[in-house]
Amino acid sequence: MSKRNRQRRRPQAILSGSEQYPSAQTIYRLSVLDEHGKELLEQGLAQVTNASDWSRDTPAIEKIKAAHTPAELLDLVPISTGLAESAWLAQMRKLRLGAAPLIAERLTAAKAIEDSSARSLAEERLIAALHICGGLGAEQLLRGFDSLSLYGQSLACMALGKADAKPAADRIWTYYEHVKNYTLERFVVGALWGLIDLKDPRAAGALAELLEGGRAFYELCGLTAMAGDRQAVAALVDRIAQAPEGDKDDPAYALAAIGHRIGRTALREEFEKRVAPEDRATLPDKVADSMLAITPEDIQDHFQAFYGSL
Repeated sequence: MSKRNRQRRRPQAILSGSEQYPSAQTIYRLSVLDEHGKELLEQGLAQVTNASDWSRDTPAIEKIKAAHTPAELLDLVPISTGLAESAWLAQMRKLRLGAAPLIAERLTAAKAIEDSSARSLAEERLIAALHICGGLGAEQLLRGFDSLSLYGQSLACMALGKADAKPAADRIWTYYEHVKNYTLERFVVGALWGLIDLKDPRAAGALAELLEGGRAFYELCGLTAMAGDRQAVAALVDRIAQAPEGDKDDPAYALAAIGHRIGRTALREEFEKRVAPEDRATLPDKVADSMLAITPEDIQDHFQAFYGSL
């Protein structure tokens, strides 16, 4: 790499604290919006759940299972925590027919809940319920999108993406533009998942923008592996160069995924821009070949939590 390029390196992105773990948005997508992910998490939960957990949540679970109408079940949202969450979602799947308008009405009314934790719980359950309702639920969710909190909107982005609600793409993009600079709350993750699920081409530019800006959060390289393009190559090269030895894998696998997507010629062209003139004859070829030696199967294994929830 030339001296000129070394001097222009972007700020090093180091994951620290909570950034080393999935955001609430990704966990919600995996555990609530994705059937395969839900099964995996429930299996893991069964292994760590103890008798006191069952004893504590049994009364709530029994009330939820006794609900015979959507309205009765919606009234039980406040007690659908802990082990009762799965019971509530399972009962909603049984009672969902014709329930979308009522659920949407309750979701709009949730904006009046003053306690932020209670409002978040209501939004989590009601968005999941609309997702369970299928296409009509997605229509209702998009219609009520503006009444949600920023957290609720981040969940709605993912539900709309999972529902393949193409008309939601512009609304999700507007939300991304609004929250992309938030750093304390990872609202942007919900928007990115939504855009990627909708195969919106703007996702690639968004990912490159975040990488260029030195952002660091758990999902960034995994999402870039899924949807990044040549716009992200330079920033990933910088991250690989600057990262400690044990932290190079995520950007390297993301770069390899982009290489397989855009092809060797385009990948080599991007590398050629990053090296000194005297190295351009051979180094771009060597680096491109080393990246493409990482197979698509290797990439999917490395980012299993991302590719496994498609």
